[in-house]
Amino acid sequence: MDGEIIHIFVYNVGTKFDKNQIRGLLKNPDDFSRYEYSKPTPEEIPTFTVPSIFNLKDETVPNGKGQLNFKIQASVYTTGCFSIRIRHSFSGASPEFLSALTFSNEIKTHIGALAEMERAKVEKSLEKIKRIYPNSNTEMYRIYHIESDRKDILKKNAKLIAGLLIDEEEEGKLDDAYVDEVMRNQISYNATDIVLVGWESVVMIDPSETYEHELLITEIANVQLLQMRISHNSVGDKIKDTEKIMSEVYSPEIKNSMKQLKSLNGSLGEFYDGTKDVVTSVNDTISGFGEWYLLRLYGLFEDVFKIDEWRRSLQNDLEIIDKRRSFVSNMINDNRSENLEIIVIALIVLEIVLEVLFLLK
Repeated sequence: MDGEIIHIFVYNVGTKFDKNQIRGLLKNPDDFSRYEYSKPTPEEIPTFTVPSIFNLKDETVPNGKGQLNFKIQASVYTTGCFSIRIRHSFSGASPEFLSALTFSNEIKTHIGALAEMERAKVEKSLEKIKRIYPNSNTEMYRIYHIESDRKDILKKNAKLIAGLLIDEEEEGKLDDAYVDEVMRNQISYNATDIVLVGWESVVMIDPSETYEHELLITEIANVQLLQMRISHNSVGDKIKDTEKIMSEVYSPEIKNSMKQLKSLNGSLGEFYDGTKDVVTSVNDTISGFGEWYLLRLYGLFEDVFKIDEWRRSLQNDLEIIDKRRSFVSNMINDNRSENLEIIVIALIVLEIVLEVLFLLK
């Protein structure tokens, strides 16, 4: 078998960028427009946000008595996410080679170390543009592209492919019915190609050598999944912050607590807007592809990654944050009203005292 395996590692730095800032970030930019698309004609491909892609230094990792050569790319999105793509092209490979390349602990360790090394480089470059806030949550995914007719590969290697899709090394023990279930998320454009989408990886079987657009769809889905996970996890922290500060608001240090409360109100607003942007970007992606092959391919990832469920969960989170924000705003307004009442009463008392003093004179 000939083809390529790509390990993608997706990270988030918590800061948005614009295209001009990213353009000069790293050396060796890769012009995405040069990639030929052989399915719909180029005029029929709806526009979508293409990240800035950079070719980094090639690397090697040991493999038994030899070594594996990897092409390294950084794909940087304006949303604050970026990926490290670790790509290995293979020729005349056996199914056992693909399995070893996937499940070997030694190779996985080396690839993980490469990803972390390149991650540090990209984050260092991003830090020069804006202050970043790297998140510990990441997404890891694999893309297999096999240059062949789908019938030849599927007939002999169905269980291997199912194992790659769900990260199961002992694919031989998989039940035939379960294999069929694992491989049900698939799409074909013609009689020779097929794309099978799983939770751990995607397998593309196609005589054509070009698949950069499919790779981009895969990456976008992983970026969105990571952004939604991070946003959802952050809701709990925001709620805890709200409860802590509200419990202190009537303490002796009320002046300081009110400052914290005002700060919290602002941060809740920023968090609400940021989370809403994540939901909006997912909605825009869906509407941006149009009724074509790429949209249907994205739909497979949407189904496997449960993106629609994540989106609904985030919308529920938005309602919770909005209610908290309203509650905090009401507390601030109530405190202001109380302060105004105190000031008014003090002024009335002062006026009475002054009148009394005037009469005593």
